[in-house]
Formats: sequence, structure tokens, C-alpha cells
Amino acid sequence: MTEHPHRPPGAEPGNEAFIRASGRGILITFHSVLRSVKLSPVENATFQMALDQLPVTVRRFD
Repeated sequence: MTEHPHRPPGAEPGNEAFIRASGRGILITFHSVLRSVKLSPVENATFQMALDQLPVTVRRFD
């Protein structure tokens, strides 16, 4: 079985290591979106890229 590139070794969906790693990634991405919206207008490409990354990160949780 191959390891997922964004998961710690041995982290399988449902176990504590997977949940911690996924949750941490979601929080970091969400923080990035919030920081971007404070610094840039919504139309800005930086904000749009950060916002586009959020669903990608959340989908890794499954």
C-alpha cells in the first residue's frame, strides 16, 4: 500500500494521527484565507488562491 503524500506515515482515515494532521491542515489553510481577506480585497488573486485551496484541503480529510 502506498502512503498518501499529505499524511504522516501510518495515518489512516479515522485514526488519531490522521485526524490531527488533517485538522491542522484545515486550520492553517483557514487562517491563510482569513489573513488574505484582511490584507487584500476579495477580488485580489492572492485571496482567490487562498480561498480555492480551502476545499482542496478539506477534501483530504476523507
